[in-house]
Amino acid sequence: MNGVTRTLVIGVGNEFRRDDAVGLHVARRLADLSVPHVLVAECAGDGTSLMDLWQGYRRVILVDAVSSGAPAGTVSRWTPGPSMRGVSAVSSSSHAFGVEEAVAMSRALECLPSTIIIYGIEGKDFSFGIDLSPEVASAADDLTHTIVRSLASE
Repeated sequence: MNGVTRTLVIGVGNEFRRDDAVGLHVARRLADLSVPHVLVAECAGDGTSLMDLWQGYRRVILVDAVSSGAPAGTVSRWTPGPSMRGVSAVSSSSHAFGVEEAVAMSRALECLPSTIIIYGIEGKDFSFGIDLSPEVASAADDLTHTIVRSLASE
């Protein structure tokens, strides 16, 4: 991390599993916008890679697809507190050690960023392919604008 970068945004997903790639889509849009003082990264979602990525950052915004049964395109926001209740819905990766475990392990090792904001976008179609479903694509656009506005207001 350089001295100017204040926030790391991590897009999580598999770009070949349709809506599972929504975090990557948001990250790529943010990277294209070149938001000042923000570094954007992509991750497949395994916890050890997440821990490596956010090492040394005080503020992390993570975007991932979720499958909780809510309507497609629903955006949920979590800020991990002392317990991880509710964040397990973000663990949509196929890895056994995912977002929830990475947060818990980082907390135990006392290397958890002081601020983590996790956005989950409810997916509709996780089959093989590269296109997002319309509801998820719309939610990705809206969330990108929300993140840009929140970063600009700092």
